Amino acid sequence: MSNSIRGAGAAALALLSITALAVPATAAPEPTVTGVVWADTDFDGVREPGEAGVADITIAAYRADNTEVASAVTNKAGHYALKLSGGPYKLRPKALAYAKTITRPNVGDDARDSDFAWGTWETAEFSCAPSCPKFDLGLVERKQDIALAVAPAEVSARKGQSFSVELTASNLGTVPNGGDWIEAGFKEGLQVTSATGDGWACRVDPSAGQYLFCRSEADHNPGTDRPKVRVELTPTADSGDITMDFHVAGFRRSESVFPNNAAALRVRVG
Repeated sequence: MSNSIRGAGAAALALLSITALAVPATAAPEPTVTGVVWADTDFDGVREPGEAGVADITIAAYRADNTEVASAVTNKAGHYALKLSGGPYKLRPKALAYAKTITRPNVGDDARDSDFAWGTWETAEFSCAPSCPKFDLGLVERKQDIALAVAPAEVSARKGQSFSVELTASNLGTVPNGGDWIEAGFKEGLQVTSATGDGWACRVDPSAGQYLFCRSEADHNPGTDRPKVRVELTPTADSGDITMDFHVAGFRRSESVFPNNAAALRVRVG
């Protein structure tokens, strides 16, 4: 066999080998934001063993102008995935049943906590460049529960001897409350002389028979107390037992639990 034939054969074999080994280039995977929606049964903001995923919850992505760009529905295990690129975006649940609300956010364990803020129900702003972050969402049963306590609850005083009590409004529910008010009506033999508290606007209205009204419009998050309201009172009766009832209520949202909305102050005069 001539050298020219051998050369041509070797070149053909080399070309065949290169062609056979060539692998077509694959497109880079599209960035995807993922997460899980779960039932936070103990309302601690952290997913724990036994807390199941929640199916059929819609998670949507929005641009800064609130334009929706994509949405996905959670599967049986509570997982969702949204293909996104660029940004910035925010995520928010859509059409959540009224009986449900979101759990306390960002408690510290980013791998297991809930990443959607109270109030807005949104995540922090993010971009998918080159990859997307992960956002989880815990859901709880909605409960609106604002409670009131007075301390001390019993006081002994003489006629004309002023004393003070402190009122504490607590959010024992699962929903941030967009404002609270405290009120108390006239009690014969007991005069309200003043009421003050950080973040509270209070007035004592003599024309309404010593009607006390205090209002705070700052958000009141679950598991927290508002600053105390200090109320000064003066007995005007010579003697006797007088009971004054203070009441608290939240506005802009519906109350679910009523028995703890009132706090009773008993004053023994004499």
